[in-house]
Amino acid sequence: MQGQYLHSVYWVLAGGAFDVLDGAAARMLKVSSPIGKDLDSLADVVTFGVVPALWATSLMAGLDHTMLLAPGFHWVGFLIAPASALRLAKFNHDNRQTLGFVGMPTPANTLLWAGILVWGLQPTPFLWQIGPEFVRLGWQFLVLVSAAMLHAEVPMLSLKFRPGGIMANRWPALLILLGLVLFAWLGLMALAPIIGGYVFLSLLALPQKAKA
Repeated sequence: MQGQYLHSVYWVLAGGAFDVLDGAAARMLKVSSPIGKDLDSLADVVTFGVVPALWATSLMAGLDHTMLLAPGFHWVGFLIAPASALRLAKFNHDNRQTLGFVGMPTPANTLLWAGILVWGLQPTPFLWQIGPEFVRLGWQFLVLVSAAMLHAEVPMLSLKFRPGGIMANRWPALLILLGLVLFAWLGLMALAPIIGGYVFLSLLALPQKAKA
């Protein structure tokens, strides 16, 4: 809310790391419980729901944090928060999502918006050259698409590795390799392309999943 966008991206990346580690720590210490699962999702609503909603709202306000409380259509960005909360609530009760995901996982959606934010923070964003109002309209459309993707009945890849060797895990391995290459090349600007690659590889893996 104070316009320290890049700092918030780093904190969200740290939050994502702790989101992975807290479950592993609970299982290792044998203190996992149903309420722990719910509290984990509650924390995720902030990290992977409220924060990307504020990013999207800020982008449509022209990256001017003083505009966040002004009336306008940029508030459509906040739809990401309830869409993410509903997605997390459904995930806790969906037995189909043990080894993979159905719909875009909230961390992936957050990384997409983090990537868009980083591109928008460039000194001379090339997108603004085609007209700020047109760009904001595109971002509003993207908000609706990303909210819909959170609940789409489409299988998405998980980074969990399963028994069966490299062939059984070729898609997660390819995704990790793609992410490492793009991140080494573009740094934080690679976040949005990585999520684009994630969606593409998930759709590419669909025929193989159907055969299996």
